[in-house]
Amino acid sequence: MRTNGKSALADLGSVHAGTERGIRLVRFEINLASEWDEFVGRSKNGTLFHSRCFLSYHPPERFDDYSYMAYDGDRLVAVYPAAIQVRGAARWWCSHPGSTYGGPVFAADAGIEEVARVLECLTDLGKGAGFAGMEMRLSEQAFRTRPADEIEYALWRAGFELKAAELSTTVPLIEGYEASVAQFRQDTGRNVRKAVRSGVEVGWSDDFETYWGVLEQNLARHGAHPTHSLAEILRLRDLCPGKIRLALARVQGVPAAGVVVFVANAVCFHSFYIAQDYAQQQTRALSAVLDFLIRWGCEERFRYFNLGISTEQAGTVVNWGLFTFKQGFGGSGYLRTTYSLPWSA
Repeated sequence: MRTNGKSALADLGSVHAGTERGIRLVRFEINLASEWDEFVGRSKNGTLFHSRCFLSYHPPERFDDYSYMAYDGDRLVAVYPAAIQVRGAARWWCSHPGSTYGGPVFAADAGIEEVARVLECLTDLGKGAGFAGMEMRLSEQAFRTRPADEIEYALWRAGFELKAAELSTTVPLIEGYEASVAQFRQDTGRNVRKAVRSGVEVGWSDDFETYWGVLEQNLARHGAHPTHSLAEILRLRDLCPGKIRLALARVQGVPAAGVVVFVANAVCFHSFYIAQDYAQQQTRALSAVLDFLIRWGCEERFRYFNLGISTEQAGTVVNWGLFTFKQGFGGSGYLRTTYSLPWSA
């Protein structure tokens, strides 16, 4: 039920939270998108994946959006991109399933007390709405403007339990390109040099259509397919200008390997689709693409380059070969965690 453009439940949550902890919760509406995205851009842990510009590529019927904004007085202190998931007969309130990771986003100056108050209000709202529980998949520390574990601590304090611990590989760029290259494993450095000798040329490209053919063929070898269709990735590129880019390697003009980059925020960029034409594997074109991106990231003054997870099934299955390849570029493991809080009937 809606009243005056807001859900009745949102109003109930606002009154309940406001009277007890000084936090007012407001159900997200499309007219709040600009305020939401501006806040994410200056937050302590927000990324492209938390933004409404990114989430808006999903058709309205795909997810039952149940996102909230938290105000302390008139000051916006947090946003929570989330949706309702039906699991059997139960309804769960989850970090937005249309995003790589989610969880609440907090103001840059939010301290532990404010973080705890917002999370307490959200859990109270979830209980009052009759959900079976809440679940949040958080981003790695590399995506935060400064190291901060307040969210994890507040979740643990509120009774959330660790449900999944996936491990990604992140390359530090803080000390510049030469320092980053010095951290390459010896075989990785040889592969980059071999790519140069093989005539591999790497640059930015708008030819997503050709690359999607390489990507789909690559993933088919593993019984998988891209999360995004070609039409979806092109729509995302248009919705988020400059945030989604394709680095493509060619050998004699023929695409050999590539990486689709998502610029998560000013701190970290994220490789989302890594693929190569196995017929040209011996050119080591993929190594050349990653080297190109590390150089670019250093020039653009990013702190980190996230190469994505190499685990499956909530982190219990490890792709050791993929980990070994990524770590060759000087990468270290960073946790991407999922926290869950079920409520008894």
